[in-house]
Amino acid sequence: MSAVLLFITGVLTGVIVDLILSKVFGRSRSAGNTGDLGILEERLGQANEGLGKFSLQLEAQNAKIKQQQLQLQEAKEVAAVSRMQLVP
Repeated sequence: MSAVLLFITGVLTGVIVDLILSKVFGRSRSAGNTGDLGILEERLGQANEGLGKFSLQLEAQNAKIKQQQLQLQEAKEVAAVSRMQLVP
């Protein structure tokens, strides 16, 4: 009978210690995850800023290319008119 009581006491003590340790280390782990989450959110914000800047640069380059294409088209038209005037 005393062996059974000793066994039950050991099991209950283990369960209680396990619950206490899981709460203590569970909190520190979740707090650590919160810190990791903060770092990830900060990096995500930086990535979004970088993408925004890149998008603006890309739009500016596209505008330049369109302007140069218009100038090239005008130059082609002028060259074609000049060629037609040279041919009798």
